[in-house]
Amino acid sequence: MRSKTMLLLVLALGCGLVASVGISQMLQKTDAPAGDTSPVWVVKTDIKRNDALTVQNLNLEQWPKEKIPPGALGKLEEIEGKRARVNLYAGEAVLDKKLLTKDELTASWKIPKDFRLYTVQGDPLSSQGGLLHPDDRVDVLVFVAKANGIAMTGAKTILQDIRVFAVNDQVQTTDDKAAESIAAKTVTLLVTPSQAEKLVLASEIGKIKLVMRSGDDSGAIGRDGVTMNDLFTPEKADRDHEDMNPPANAKPGLTALLNQQIQQPTAASPAPQPEQIAPPETFAMQVIRGTEITEADFRRKIDDPTHWENASSTVISGGSQSPSEPDASLPVTGNNTLKLPPMGPKANDTKPGPSPSGSGRT
Repeated sequence: MRSKTMLLLVLALGCGLVASVGISQMLQKTDAPAGDTSPVWVVKTDIKRNDALTVQNLNLEQWPKEKIPPGALGKLEEIEGKRARVNLYAGEAVLDKKLLTKDELTASWKIPKDFRLYTVQGDPLSSQGGLLHPDDRVDVLVFVAKANGIAMTGAKTILQDIRVFAVNDQVQTTDDKAAESIAAKTVTLLVTPSQAEKLVLASEIGKIKLVMRSGDDSGAIGRDGVTMNDLFTPEKADRDHEDMNPPANAKPGLTALLNQQIQQPTAASPAPQPEQIAPPETFAMQVIRGTEITEADFRRKIDDPTHWENASSTVISGGSQSPSEPDASLPVTGNNTLKLPPMGPKANDTKPGPSPSGSGRT
């Protein structure tokens, strides 16, 4: 009896010891410091192969460090722009080896939504002498010759500011190759579906040519195209406009001069000078009354240049030779004025002048 009691007592003590150890371990895990966990991207919904990783199909969770598998990703930049290499399932950690990098993606996955790729046959001209690189911008021109259904030979810009997606099989330009030229065999353009249709039609009726434009120039041009009639009309280049980095000693262009004039304060206008009044025109006329000869001076009226007025008269023979007041008996019109032609004799002319009756003597 005693042996059985002792056995049960030992068994109970052993079970209690095991239970206390287990509880102690659980409490230690619960009270573990926050530094023992790290963020991990976890698949929220199943992701198919080649599908993009987004915040909609992933969760960022805190996992204990000892449970994080090697190669697990926990930063946003580590998954941004990447796609699944294999199928991923909900609940698993996102591993680097299960993802495709941007360089590993095929061209079809790099095309933006609602866009298409159209490839133009390359040559030294269409590749701008080897200067054309991916992500450059071009205008697309078509040349057509007079033929069935085409009224005249001409060229026209049909697409503007188009992005170069690839030159040959090179989709992007690395820093160490940015200055190198590319011998283009093909040039692939990024276009919309409607632009692709226009390119197909243009390639069937004529020849497509590419014209490189500045990366900063996104403006549209309103060209009507050129025909043979326009070909021999000369056009002059605008040096001020085309010079992006003028030399330090270069003279400012027309635009710069105009801007300087606008910014400079306007000089004060000189004070108006009093109007100079020209001396009146005059002429002399001799009037004979018997033995008395009187010389009368006439001058053109300022307020009415078509009339002359009697200024003074002087007896030069047969009486006292002295100036006198205008003689009211002289043949004049109202207010001692005489109607004469607009242009009379020169001033102080001593020759007899015209009289109202047409004779210089009376």
